[in-house]
Order: sequence, then structure tokens, then C-alpha cells
Amino acid sequence: MAGRRGTADDSHAEYRAFEGVIAEGGDGAGAGTVWDECASENLSTDEGGEPVPRAEALERGLVFFRLAGRKLHGGYAPTRVRGGELPVWLLVRRADRDVSRAGAPDPGRGRPARTGRPPRQVAEEAGERP
Repeated sequence: MAGRRGTADDSHAEYRAFEGVIAEGGDGAGAGTVWDECASENLSTDEGGEPVPRAEALERGLVFFRLAGRKLHGGYAPTRVRGGELPVWLLVRRADRDVSRAGAPDPGRGRPARTGRPPRQVAEEAGERP
């Protein structure tokens, strides 16, 4: 599906280095690139301030984590705004020391992290229509 965005977690480690085209009909069909590479730290806690495992926090619909990547830095909170078979999530940027107030981001941030080839170029080189 063109324009679809996602993340690679521990259960999908093989996607961390993937750049190419997934055939129509496959999950995540279309051109795919690695936009950023980063480490994450789970910051999710319960009402009493005790740590909550990431999977449990996701099940509850609210997880907090800190990213340390080439492009993304700081705290984020993916928040489920609608449940059901196709849940809807909103990624909220947390106000912390890593928030930039410098204005427009570097245009290079839009380039994929590994090769710098945008998805359109990956598709064209594979003989696919973007």
C-alpha cells in the first residue's frame, strides 16, 4: 500500500535492513525504505509510577518511550484514539529537553537513513510504478 508507514520491532528484526518492493497483495505492499535507525527506551508506568512492559502498555492503549536516533530524539507517546479491528493511533511528541524550537527541520531528514534513496526511486529501480 503506497504511503503506508510502520515500524520494525523485535518480532520483525529482518525488516530493519530491508529496502525494496513488497509485491501487491503482501502485507505492506509497495516500496519500502528505512527512514530512521534508533534505540528506544520504554518509559511506560502505571498510576503508581511502577514500570509497565511495552506490550502491556500497548494493550492498555498508551505507551511512552524515548528514541535516540539519527532523526528522531526524545519522548513519544503513541496513543490509541480508536480501538476495534483496525485501531487508530496518534503519535504524540512529548515536551522534553530534546524538543527543537529551531524552526523548519533539515531537509535531509526526509531522506531514508540507510541509502538515502526515496521510496519512489526504490520502486523505479525495481521496475515498479510508484
